[in-house]
Amino acid sequence: MKRPIRLPHELRQALFYALGLLIMKGVSFLMLPVTTSYLPAAEYGRLDVLITWMSLGGILLGLGLTEAMYRYCGFAKDSDSYRRTASVAFVTNTGIAVAIFFFAVPFVEHIINWLPGKVTKVQWLLASATLTISACINIPLAWLRLRERAGLFFLISTGKALLQALTTLVFLRAGWGIEGVLWSGLVSASLMAILLIRVQSKDTALVFDPELAQKLLKYGSPLILSGFLVFLGSGAEKWLLAGMIDTTVLAHYAIASQFALLVAFAIEPFTLWWFPKRFAILQQMDGRNQNARFATLGSITSFASALGVAVLGPIIISRLLPEAYHPAIELLPWLCIGMALKQCSHIMNTGCYVGATTLLVTRLNAWMAIISITIYYLGVTILGVDGLVKGFAIIYSIRVVLFYIASQRALPLNYAFKPLLGCALISCAGILNIDLTLPLLAQLLLLLLSLVAMGMIVVSSQPLTNHSPTRPDYSRAG
Repeated sequence: MKRPIRLPHELRQALFYALGLLIMKGVSFLMLPVTTSYLPAAEYGRLDVLITWMSLGGILLGLGLTEAMYRYCGFAKDSDSYRRTASVAFVTNTGIAVAIFFFAVPFVEHIINWLPGKVTKVQWLLASATLTISACINIPLAWLRLRERAGLFFLISTGKALLQALTTLVFLRAGWGIEGVLWSGLVSASLMAILLIRVQSKDTALVFDPELAQKLLKYGSPLILSGFLVFLGSGAEKWLLAGMIDTTVLAHYAIASQFALLVAFAIEPFTLWWFPKRFAILQQMDGRNQNARFATLGSITSFASALGVAVLGPIIISRLLPEAYHPAIELLPWLCIGMALKQCSHIMNTGCYVGATTLLVTRLNAWMAIISITIYYLGVTILGVDGLVKGFAIIYSIRVVLFYIASQRALPLNYAFKPLLGCALISCAGILNIDLTLPLLAQLLLLLLSLVAMGMIVVSSQPLTNHSPTRPDYSRAG
């Protein structure tokens, strides 16, 4: 008898992540026409203000402990310290996040007066409770990825997405509006937390070590400021838009941003596997070349994904969303280019994280925050929302250069720039020259030809790094 064909372990993991993301994002996009049909554009813009608040709160309540866990587990000397690190990270994260939430509740009136869009107290409380629970389960989700338990990650994540979609539909049909969307998020996040806490306690037990917690927070705490600074570059612009124009225009920008995020989701099966493992792989023989190769492939995939989203996004928006949301089509091309560049800046920054602290990342993000706020303000003031989306692409062009230079100084890697630049040029040229008046078949054919050309560049450029073997580098693992 022939043995059944078994896929390589890494490919099986990536396929689980890919399938999970396909279902989760597919459910999210199937719900998009439903949500927009129940919520006027102005209310959808107000909902996006709350979602942006949850993104900011997630940065603050996450405490940088996920990256700290990846770093210290990657350099752990034995399985006991490996599990203990994850356990302490979870207990620390949960205790601090819950404490911050209850500390903030008495100040709710002041907070909602600070937020744009006329958010209500109930809406803020629902959103903040959800983000607190989500912050607590970041470590258990990261633990599943670190242990390469992609199957369980898939079941829990997709189950949460399906439950949230079902409850959102029920609550919207009941006339609950924005509150219904927020209640669905709270219910699904709570059930997900119950399951993940049980898994975490079984795998690692729940222990607290003040000394280890202090070490993790020392590594992760600069990432709080760093994350806030990143928010200023990608997130705060929504509040700027809502404050300077109105929530209807914000709704158009929010819809276009939702589609642009597909660029990130398209490569997330890769990053979900790669980010937790890159430090461990760096310690292997030829680890630097492997890091450079994977980073180059991931960056090329980002540009291919951007081209695909820029072509398919307008088709979906025009056919599935109410006409009031169609102006989002005009904003999508520059957002797709910016999102591809953003992914490159994340993938090609390994050197910024190999040290014992992340202060370098914080300094870089501080510069990017200043640059971003300046460009966004000038863009909105001079060109309105059009200036905002072009500024988005400019900002992430600068970010790629800054993080690449800093990363190379700390950890030189042999990236293959010729195929990367070739694929980037094909992608950007295709995105900026899309003709929406062409028949659908012609648009799809041009997309296919562009992707084939990018694939040929990659294949003809193998290997994607200088394949001289390199020894592991433990010098920065302290």
